[in-house]
Amino acid sequence: MKFFRKTSVAVLLTALVVVLCCVWGYTRAYTSVQQQEETQSQRAGENNLNYFLRQFQDDARLFDLDTTDTLARSDLELNNTYGTMLALRTANYLNGQDIETYAKDYFAKQKLGRTDMLLVIEVNSRAWYLVYGPGLRSYADGNQALATLVRENLDDAFFDGESNQGILSLFEDLETWCKDNLPEVEPVVQSGIPSLQINDKVQVISLWDVFLNIIFTLLVNIWWIILLLVALNVVDRYRFQKYVERHLPDNGDEPTAPFHPILFWHRQGSRWYGRMLDLVMDLENETDEDEADQPADAAEPTDADQANDADKPADTDQPTDQPTHP
Repeated sequence: MKFFRKTSVAVLLTALVVVLCCVWGYTRAYTSVQQQEETQSQRAGENNLNYFLRQFQDDARLFDLDTTDTLARSDLELNNTYGTMLALRTANYLNGQDIETYAKDYFAKQKLGRTDMLLVIEVNSRAWYLVYGPGLRSYADGNQALATLVRENLDDAFFDGESNQGILSLFEDLETWCKDNLPEVEPVVQSGIPSLQINDKVQVISLWDVFLNIIFTLLVNIWWIILLLVALNVVDRYRFQKYVERHLPDNGDEPTAPFHPILFWHRQGSRWYGRMLDLVMDLENETDEDEADQPADAAEPTDADQANDADKPADTDQPTDQPTHP
């Protein structure tokens, strides 16, 4: 316990508490920005997923909801990795329209990108047509692998009830084709400073945010610190009273032994020590004065007092028990 009573140890512990509060405040600020970034990224991912879901117009009802969701996520991954996607349009009939013309018009109507693809499927004629933007011509023109993977997956089994398995297999082969033929999109270079990307605006953790979180942390924990200090102060007061009773001489001089408080600012020679010593001395003086003012108990009569009382004449005013006669 003597180790913790040293002033240097107390100052060091106080500094450590302040540093921990600062670290905690910075961690809160960094965590807050990370949570915002994750929330924003999640929302952006949901919005992108909804965008790709809208690119699947399955009027022929070839695919179930789970398959459509898987395809949208695959398109999202292709878009993030290679900057391309595959939109789908299925129909039972095209009302006599040429599927090539229909596919190109639909591609322009949907405003698909230069590196995007569109696959139109007509169930009645079991026909399909693949359209891709001008940005893919240098990779797809003359490359029979892309047409071959579509042809192999859109076979008779696809139109005979295995459309879900066929389209999922098609997207898996498409990912392999993109990996073999398309360059990956350059990732966004991020600095070591935690930041949040929102609508092309970068929000960097500022010193003001860190300062506010440090103040918040201190305010949250200050009540526990105050409660601890109050409790230690009460303990020091109790220990000081016992210390004075044990080491204060009868002549009222300074105590004969040094006082070792728990809180270093209660050490001997401090203002707290002086106030407490004066308070204890005043209480003792008041106790002594009260004892002096109290009357002494009546002493027991001695033999001489009893003899003097016997020689005194009886009080004539007091009635006697003897009857009087006229």
